[in-house]
Amino acid sequence: MADGSDFEAASTWSVGNQASAAVQSNGTTDPASSGAFSLKVTKNANTPGALAVNGNTDIPVVASIPYVVTFQFYTLKASVTYNVNIDWYAGGTGTTYVSSTVTGTATAVQGVNTPPYDNRFWSAYPAQTVTPPATTTFARLNVQMVSGLTTGDIVFIDNVFVGRLLVPAGRLVMPQAVNRASTR
Repeated sequence: MADGSDFEAASTWSVGNQASAAVQSNGTTDPASSGAFSLKVTKNANTPGALAVNGNTDIPVVASIPYVVTFQFYTLKASVTYNVNIDWYAGGTGTTYVSSTVTGTATAVQGVNTPPYDNRFWSAYPAQTVTPPATTTFARLNVQMVSGLTTGDIVFIDNVFVGRLLVPAGRLVMPQAVNRASTR
């Protein structure tokens, strides 16, 4: 099962308690990593918590099976750090809270404020592997600012992905680097 959002359709994400707005970006004057749109989030309060939450759409998961979470982040500020808080829920509609997992923190690359927006300035959040606890049936993601933003700052989120890495039965799959043996 995989869930993703490239924000090309109207966003089902909502504003978190660190933000005053979370809306689909303007497809001509705002950056997008792929396609024309991203999620445009305006920083508000200096309280801990989420910038944006996918609380309107629960992501179905299977308990005790590892999942990968990744997305892309764009900011005009230097030294912004961010992570993802995953809330796990049980029940048919994902309404019974089970627990939370906070993923590792990453530092964003500072972008530029002039079109055309170069994809080199999008920060790819390093893929994080998370495992839903027993009884979990749904997940909700909260993209959080850890440090570096102040009230009024804007960030963009794009290409959110939550899914399982599927490996064919009986096959060992390992990332491999190119082996350059000497030919002399």
